[in-house]
Amino acid sequence: MDQIKMGRFIFQQRKEINLTQKQLAEKLGVSDKTISKWENGDRMPDIALLQLLCQTLEIDVNELLSGEKINQDEYVSKANENLVELVRDIHESKTEDIYVKGGFVAGIILVVVSLLGMAIALGGVVQLPYYLDYRTAFFLIGLYILGLVFSGSLKDYLSAYRIAWSRKKYEKEIIRKAINVMRTSSILLLSIGAIVSFCAVVAAFGWLNETANIGPSLSQAVLAALYTALIEFVQVFCIQALNKYAN
Repeated sequence: MDQIKMGRFIFQQRKEINLTQKQLAEKLGVSDKTISKWENGDRMPDIALLQLLCQTLEIDVNELLSGEKINQDEYVSKANENLVELVRDIHESKTEDIYVKGGFVAGIILVVVSLLGMAIALGGVVQLPYYLDYRTAFFLIGLYILGLVFSGSLKDYLSAYRIAWSRKKYEKEIIRKAINVMRTSSILLLSIGAIVSFCAVVAAFGWLNETANIGPSLSQAVLAALYTALIEFVQVFCIQALNKYAN
C-alpha cells in the first residue's frame, strides 16, 4: 500500500468533514499523534479501526486503501489491485519481523561477545594489539543495531542502502524518506559513539592506580571514535547517493 498517498487522503477527508486531529482521534479511541503518523505516511491504520475510520471519514475501505475517491466503473479493478497490495504488504510485514528478530539477535551476540572479550582481556588471558580491538568494534556495532531495532528503523535503514545502490527508479517521496532515515540513524550512531568513547575515558581515569590499564582504556576511546567516523563516512556517502536520485 502507498502509505503516503493514503495519509494524504485521510488528511483531505478529515479537512472536508471539518475535524481536527484530536477530534478524529477521540472518535477512534487513539491519540492525535497516531492520526499525525497516519497522515504523514509513517504508519498505516490498524486493521481493527479501518471500518470505523471509513465511517467517520465518509468513505469506504476500498477508497481508503486506494488513497483516492473511486468511480463506480473503476471500483472492481481497484478492489483487485488493493487485494494484491494487501497480500504483498502482509508478506513484507513478515519480512520486517525477520529483520527485527535477526537484528536483535545479532546485536545481542555482538555486545555479549565484546563484553566477554573485555573480561578475558582484563583477566590477562588474551591481549590483542590496540589497533585490532574487535571488542570495541563489536560493542559499538552491536549497540547501534539494537538502537535501530528498538527505534523501529532497522528495515528502513537497510532499505536505504538498497535504494542508494540500486539502478531501479523510486518515487521521490520514498527516496526522501530513506534520506531522513539515514540522517536520523546518523544521530543515533554519533550518540552511541560518543557514549562509548566517554565511558572508555572514564574507565581510564578509574585505572589511575594501575597505569598499565590506562593505555588500553584510552585506546578504546580513540578506536570507538574512529569506528564511529568510518561508519558515518559510509552513511554520508549513502545520503549523497540518495540526494542525487531525489533531485
